[in-house]
Amino acid sequence: MIKIKILILISGNDSGGAATYILNLCGLNNKEYEITLGCIGKGYLYEEAKKLPLKVELFTTKSFINKEIVKYSSDYSIDIINFNGAKLFFSYLFVRKNLKTCCVATVHSDYRYDFINNKLKLMFFTPLSILGLKKFEQYICVSRDMKSLLEEQGVKGKKYIANNGIDIKNISINDKYKNIKEFYGLKKMDFVFVCIARFHPIKNHIKLIEAFGLLKKEYTDIKLICVGDGDLRESIEKKIQELSLQEFIVLPGFQNNTLEFLAASNISILTSLNEAGDPPLVILESAAAKKPVICSNIGRLNEIISNEYGYLVNPEDATDIYLKMKEAYISRKLLPEKGSGFYEFIENRFSIEGFYDKYREIFSDLVRNRRK
Repeated sequence: MIKIKILILISGNDSGGAATYILNLCGLNNKEYEITLGCIGKGYLYEEAKKLPLKVELFTTKSFINKEIVKYSSDYSIDIINFNGAKLFFSYLFVRKNLKTCCVATVHSDYRYDFINNKLKLMFFTPLSILGLKKFEQYICVSRDMKSLLEEQGVKGKKYIANNGIDIKNISINDKYKNIKEFYGLKKMDFVFVCIARFHPIKNHIKLIEAFGLLKKEYTDIKLICVGDGDLRESIEKKIQELSLQEFIVLPGFQNNTLEFLAASNISILTSLNEAGDPPLVILESAAAKKPVICSNIGRLNEIISNEYGYLVNPEDATDIYLKMKEAYISRKLLPEKGSGFYEFIENRFSIEGFYDKYREIFSDLVRNRRK
């Protein structure tokens, strides 16, 4: 059998949902596919990928200008090059005419807001990234909403949808979460909310902290752990101090053992203003840890999160977030049952096997159309 050779390109310092999505995709490397992960620069994703039985290539930030990518594609007879992320979309402008292979862009986020926390990049880099994105002829969207966004923005070309998946059957939660509780001084009776999200305006941490502040006025046996980091850290710390919540909110920074933090909690919470994933990977991880969720009623999340598995909130309303946090706190005895039901639901609907099956269809279609 002749293998389909695939080069996946992404920034080596990616540490968000796109990184996990791509690492999952690399698991498809088998007798049918020869997958190479091409990292532009070093960082979290590059280091994690090197731990896997996977071919990882390190490219320089100038690899698109000096034709490094073009040469690699030609030398190794690559069938498909998969571009991931705003920087890669922009870079495509420099190489697209010289690449003689099938190129496809994976849209992981609402690209209009990727640089909302940096005015200079938002003003100059976002339009260039969108320009590069529109030059592709094929797109893989991580949700129906991302496909709709491309269509609304007048982006032409064929569009596929590949929802997030999780290898939930092979995830085991060990007792290390107890170390987290001990390290951060969490008491046995504390009710713990955990939010796993980068510190970016779209993740809406300020409203979450305001809502938590309202709940703290009624209950003092509560804690909020915000796992993540980013440019907004200073603003988040300032809001915590302003509301005198230093003893109740923990900021452990970026962590790669997110499942252990989820296991240490009573419930996970995500109050994003926008999410591309259908559902976001942190929602799948919450299910893997058998934890119910409080999450924003955005996109199609209302098709996934019902009263059986958690609570939906209006992310722009701190009072609504507070009320759902309070409801979860009061109903704490029901949460383990909700979490177990959520695990079964996600296991049946968003399995890693289904994720791989979808990509087999996409890759076969891309190669078939290229050879016509």
